[in-house]
Amino acid sequence: MLRLTGRTANGWLPSLPNMRPGELAQGNAIIDEAAAEAGRSPRDIRRMLNLGIELSAEQVAEFALRDGISTFNFEINGPETIHRLARETAPAARELVAGARRRRHA
Repeated sequence: MLRLTGRTANGWLPSLPNMRPGELAQGNAIIDEAAAEAGRSPRDIRRMLNLGIELSAEQVAEFALRDGISTFNFEINGPETIHRLARETAPAARELVAGARRRRHA
């Protein structure tokens, strides 16, 4: 399925709680290879991730920077979680990613 994703799909949405360490990177590599073989840019395949848990801004930024994840789905346990994600985690993660990308291109 990962090779098919690379050849034809617009995105990949795995679930972190169901993955073993290293599987996200391995899946991305398989998708990238299949995309390149099909004459597609791996960058055209959107990388999303079901987290299933609430992570820190630093952890979210790490997934974005290391694994190219652009969309995160969190498990929501009530309005407090939504408010924390919207007011704290998401803005902080965006800033961490933007800062890291600025440093890379400086």
